[in-house]
Amino acid sequence: MASWTLEQVGKHNSKQSCWVIIENQVYDVTEFLNEHPGGSSIILKYAGRDATRAYTPIHPPDALEKNLPAEKHLGPLDSDAARLVRQAQENRKKTKDELRVEDAQKRRPPLSRILSLADMEAVARQVLSHKALAYYSSSSDDQITYQENARAFSRFFFHARVMRPVSRCDPSTTILGYKSSIPVFISGAALAKLGEANLTKGAAQTDIIQMVSSNASLSYEEIAAAAGPSQALFFQLYKNSNDATAEKRVRDVEKLGYKSIWLTVDALVPGNREKDIRSPWVLDEIDSGKTVFHVDAEEGATAPGDVGFGTAGALIANDDRDMTWEKTIPWLRSITKLPIVVKGIQTVEDAVLAAETGVEGILISNHGGRQLDYSFPPLEVLHRLRKRRPDVFDKLEVYIDGGIERGTDVVKALCLGAKAVGLGRPFLYAQSAYGVPGVVKIVQILEREILTAMRLLGATCVEDLKPEMSPLFTQMAPKFLERVRLGLVIFGGIYVSLVGLLTIPFFQSHTIYFNAVRLPFNAKFDTPEKYGLAPNKTLNLKLRTPDNEVLGAWFILSDHYYQKLPEIPSQIHDHVSLAVKQHPTILFFHGNAATRAFKARVMHYQAYSSRLGANVLAIDYRGFGDSTGKPSESGLVIDARTAWDWLLAQGAKEEDILLVGHSLGTGVVSQLAAQLSDEAVKPRGVVLLSPFSSIRELLNTYHIFGAVPLVKPLAMIPYASELITQALIHRFDTLSFVPRIKCSVLIAHAEDDWDIPHTHSQVLFDAFLGLPSLDLPELFSQEAWDKFSIQREAYASKRSQIVTTWELSNFGTVEEFIDEGRKVVFVRSLVGGHDYLGLQEGVQDFFKRSFSIGPNNQAS
Repeated sequence: MASWTLEQVGKHNSKQSCWVIIENQVYDVTEFLNEHPGGSSIILKYAGRDATRAYTPIHPPDALEKNLPAEKHLGPLDSDAARLVRQAQENRKKTKDELRVEDAQKRRPPLSRILSLADMEAVARQVLSHKALAYYSSSSDDQITYQENARAFSRFFFHARVMRPVSRCDPSTTILGYKSSIPVFISGAALAKLGEANLTKGAAQTDIIQMVSSNASLSYEEIAAAAGPSQALFFQLYKNSNDATAEKRVRDVEKLGYKSIWLTVDALVPGNREKDIRSPWVLDEIDSGKTVFHVDAEEGATAPGDVGFGTAGALIANDDRDMTWEKTIPWLRSITKLPIVVKGIQTVEDAVLAAETGVEGILISNHGGRQLDYSFPPLEVLHRLRKRRPDVFDKLEVYIDGGIERGTDVVKALCLGAKAVGLGRPFLYAQSAYGVPGVVKIVQILEREILTAMRLLGATCVEDLKPEMSPLFTQMAPKFLERVRLGLVIFGGIYVSLVGLLTIPFFQSHTIYFNAVRLPFNAKFDTPEKYGLAPNKTLNLKLRTPDNEVLGAWFILSDHYYQKLPEIPSQIHDHVSLAVKQHPTILFFHGNAATRAFKARVMHYQAYSSRLGANVLAIDYRGFGDSTGKPSESGLVIDARTAWDWLLAQGAKEEDILLVGHSLGTGVVSQLAAQLSDEAVKPRGVVLLSPFSSIRELLNTYHIFGAVPLVKPLAMIPYASELITQALIHRFDTLSFVPRIKCSVLIAHAEDDWDIPHTHSQVLFDAFLGLPSLDLPELFSQEAWDKFSIQREAYASKRSQIVTTWELSNFGTVEEFIDEGRKVVFVRSLVGGHDYLGLQEGVQDFFKRSFSIGPNNQAS
């Protein structure tokens, strides 16, 4: 056979004629370019020159002999060429990745500090070459299955038994009759140049079993030679599409002493392992320091579909894609007497079929998440097999691999019926980081963790591990879920019952008014000084209503009037008439619950008296505080009118009285204001603090503690909401009274109001504008929707013409509308909550602007 010079080989450097040098041998791979699973571009990169460094780490030693016709083996380099190639290798400048690996090797922590498989992987990720790590760690598509393989173990919890003697605990088992010190074997792996031998030696030292891949980087002979005298090796068969080639491979390993054949059935085509495919491009850019960009119509650009399948594609290019249960298993049984295990079972149905064919075992596996993304985690399949077809475990041995990161994971698999588990990546990482000692260390870690778990479970041998010791979380949950369900039913029943009580007048009244909660308890209304008011500044009153109820009330003198007095008055009665004639008076109507002595309300009186310079008359409605009677909507309006009339009787003028309502009080004050407007009586103005549009709408939007909806859940029960709202006898329909109010109005609401959403105030403000309402079309036809859209745009346009809007930095938003001398202002503050909105200085400033009320403003 002729020998070749480098010059001769170098001429064949194109798609038309592509020769490469591997181990000083010349090969013509022109016709193989389009068949190469890794794509033609990777071969063309080495066209006409030495490709040994790129080829040998990822191809079995006999790959060329098996895949390239003899006539394409062109012969050796001549001696000068071989010498030049050798010198080039010796003088070659190391790549950045090689330098990184060398540095990482020097920085490895002591092996004694590796405590877990995760620790070992962390070191391996530093010392592995970029290409090797990309191949080892790659998984298919979006890596969902890869991640779920490990995550599945977190869904199974132990059911530990105690008070059992476990000083003697044996984690050993047998796999196809061959003893293993722990129920773990080394799964088949490729691209581990010299690594397979390290795995073999480590397995020998720890008495576990190694599965050798068809695609091993070392020959089967070299691996068998590294094995101990009595060491068992299993063979992972990737069946070649040529039966004769596959048969020769099986017979060869059988002669070498391999103990079983593990037929791989889940890797007929390479998975989409993008990290592996992308690896050569990343390395090129790292070394060159240049980023490659697309060039239109670039000569020699990669052809469509020439991305390739990465390293995996090269390894399984010629595998049989037409295997069947009926054909392949009988064929394999006919050519070997070795036990057969089907590797890559992913469903219960295929596990049953495997058992029916008479194979000795199955390995439930999705190839470590490297093939079909979104395939089920092996542990989940194992659990399903145990539940649906437990008889399969009596017919063959069942193993799993994928996602195992701890000895506890091994124990969980054994509890569910697995005979043993396979680990691939952890052993590859271990041998890459520390060689044979790393492999031994991994076994030691797993053994320690397995023994610990077994002892804490109360098991002394692997046969003691039963399914009930590691139930699926959702199986543990039924009793818990049943209790939750019962609790929800009870809670739901209580909820519906309590809300249903709203249809009964007695409970409805107490819910809306909450007047039974008389805070502060045992209040001393005749001594307001106890609640923070100045001495003899507040007059405790008793007002009698037309229907003969007695209302408790406080009249608080304007602070500006009070401060001008030469001394603290001994009799406040004498000053009421003077005060109401000299200073405006705020007639304040509080919300539900509590009394006029409640702290938040007293703080309002103090602020209005001092900062606004106004007198304040605050009443407790009938049934509240020390007032007699029972609250009702009509009764509260009578109470409000009584307070108004009392002020007039003291000499106050209508235009000097500002009506202020808070929460429930807004429903009262709006009716009083509407009533006065009907009588052509015009007070100084109306202030609605945290108002609601109606009790009906309030129930639909109210959230207990700002989080739990009160009535909304009833929407799931037909007619339930309607039943509640129709039964309302206290409606406080503020929205219906708004159009009747003729004086200026200030509406204020905080966005952080937990009790009443600020949308209620927006609805009330818009009601003052007098614009036609917008109603959603009953039928959502395109025509109806188009018409509604036109109406909505017209509404928005008209609104923008009559409403002035501005933002106040760090305070909120203000909208203002003026019509026929009446000003309506809506202040939406960022903060203030429900009970303390009126204390916001920014809100009080709008009292001043809207109603000319303040320290410098006197009564008219």
